[in-house]
Amino acid sequence: MKKYMLRFNTQHKIMICILLALMAGCDLEKVDGPGGGSLKAVFSVPAGPFYQDCNIKFTNSSTGAATYAWDFGDGNTSASASPEHSYTISGNFSVRLTATGNGVSEDTTIQITVFAKTIFNKSYFPAPTNNQGYAVLPMSDGGYVIAGEVLTTGTPEKAYLFKTDPNGTVSWSQSFGTGNYQTGTSVTQLADGSLLLVGTISGAIGSQGEDVYLIKTDANGNKLWERNFGTTAGNDDYGNAAVQLSNGSFVIVGESGGDHLIMGADQNGNKTWEKTIDKNTQDYLNSAIVTSDNKVLVSGITGTGNDNNYYLAKIDPAGNGNVIWENTYGGNGYEEQGRLIALSDGNYLLSGSSNSTGSSKAFLVKVNGTGNKLWEKHIGQDSYGYAAAETADGGFVITGFSYQLCAAGQCPDAYLAKTDASGNVIWEKGLLGESGRDVKVVDDCGYIVIGRNSTGFYLVKTDMNGNFQ
Repeated sequence: MKKYMLRFNTQHKIMICILLALMAGCDLEKVDGPGGGSLKAVFSVPAGPFYQDCNIKFTNSSTGAATYAWDFGDGNTSASASPEHSYTISGNFSVRLTATGNGVSEDTTIQITVFAKTIFNKSYFPAPTNNQGYAVLPMSDGGYVIAGEVLTTGTPEKAYLFKTDPNGTVSWSQSFGTGNYQTGTSVTQLADGSLLLVGTISGAIGSQGEDVYLIKTDANGNKLWERNFGTTAGNDDYGNAAVQLSNGSFVIVGESGGDHLIMGADQNGNKTWEKTIDKNTQDYLNSAIVTSDNKVLVSGITGTGNDNNYYLAKIDPAGNGNVIWENTYGGNGYEEQGRLIALSDGNYLLSGSSNSTGSSKAFLVKVNGTGNKLWEKHIGQDSYGYAAAETADGGFVITGFSYQLCAAGQCPDAYLAKTDASGNVIWEKGLLGESGRDVKVVDDCGYIVIGRNSTGFYLVKTDMNGNFQ
């Protein structure tokens, strides 16, 4: 006798379930699709906010589906499982995902709001000389805190801190210092939400000359305390940057009498230790980063004036700044700045300028966590770099000034260049100011640059391609 084996596909199962539903109690919603589970159309979006021209990643966690159809609500569609999409206009959009498996489909929709990108260029506190910004800090409300220096007629030069809204309009401003002059070179937001301004003060009470200057303020720039101190050797001492350790204490870096300067301070800003490193006749530090093992990377330059190199060292703050390792980077010429940022891949980037190739160019050096050089790039022509930031695509933007891209008969011009992840130039732009001293990437995929122009502080907000009003 022949034996016959019956084979049923999913459609047959559905028909049998319909016919025998009362007797067998089949649950149609539990029929397995090709994914091995019930058909469900499910996706999620990041927390936002979302901005015009920025990619949004849509994460698909549907089950039981073989194909997907996306409608982004702006006339664009996709069949990818988890697509990325950018909106060229702002507004409210209904994003619909249709998941299909074995001839059965299910839809789900999420409403999103896309905000317009913001671009501007602004000038503040006009004066004939010495007014400029050195550092910019994007804030969680979309505004910016700027550190710098201001000279007002009849008064000494002051360290300055001010905040703008997302459109660059000043929300508040504060000045600090009672000495002969004061500068604010960097600003950091601390763990408690307060701000720490780092700079230099000259002629303060108890000072023998220039001192490191620390000011802690609340979130509105109101002074909580200020400290000034120098080295025991009585040199002219300059503060350029600071970081906060996990125990609330600080490490400050700068320059002392032409030597690298590293200082420790407790959480109230009182100096606890100091260290100077004399490598050459011209040494200074201007960046610091806390590492995952609670050590600190410090960077700047070392050299003789005509032959400087980038300098990078790892120090132990628990050991009063003892050097764990150190390294230099550059050629037979003049490297300047050597500012340091941490990267998303666990490595680091040094930025500044170099004339080792015969003419001045912006200069990027990527290193790993032990200071080994991964690559270096010279960027632009007759250009000078200060600071860099990592972009969402893994590349970089660097700002400074240029004599090559001058516009409207003005030279030098503030400079902004975009590179890929290997430091190859994608575009370069002149920004109409005299210089850019710091740059950050902001939530709407654009860049914020602080520096100076002929009338004072210069703040530029560009889109992702360096365009501005």
